[in-house]
Amino acid sequence: METPEAVVAAFQDAWNAHDMTALEGLFRDKADFVNVHGLWWRDRETIAQRHRAAHAGPYARSLLEGQLRSLESLAPDLALAQVDWRLHVPVPERTAGGNKVGKKIVGGDPPQGQAQAQAAAPAAQQNAGTKTKLSRSIMTLLLQRGDEGWRIRAAQNTEKSWR
Repeated sequence: METPEAVVAAFQDAWNAHDMTALEGLFRDKADFVNVHGLWWRDRETIAQRHRAAHAGPYARSLLEGQLRSLESLAPDLALAQVDWRLHVPVPERTAGGNKVGKKIVGGDPPQGQAQAQAAAPAAQQNAGTKTKLSRSIMTLLLQRGDEGWRIRAAQNTEKSWR
């Protein structure tokens, strides 16, 4: 990536396309990721593996919207970014007996073309008629420039609590 801002935009794009290969490519080989639940993943392969599992399950139809709140240059090859995220996750409908309606999603990436259409549609349009859970978080990213351009060296995603 040419700039730290491009990495943040590419993270959102990869998430919304459910393209975990693209997401994996945003991280340095040696990378750390602490998710909103406090789980600490300590290398790019594990980060990608955990995100693939999430996108094959509960986040298979999720939509991520982000806003870069701050970006600070720490050194010529280091930058610190703070990003506000809004994650829309469709919630399965339940029958009167409490059973989920619909088929469980067990596959990986959506069919060709579906990811692009899904990424382009606004959250309200994608989830029209479907209940969604909205999660808000702030992610701190330590970005490092190397031979391959800017990549994520460390990320911490913290869920915001709203009262």
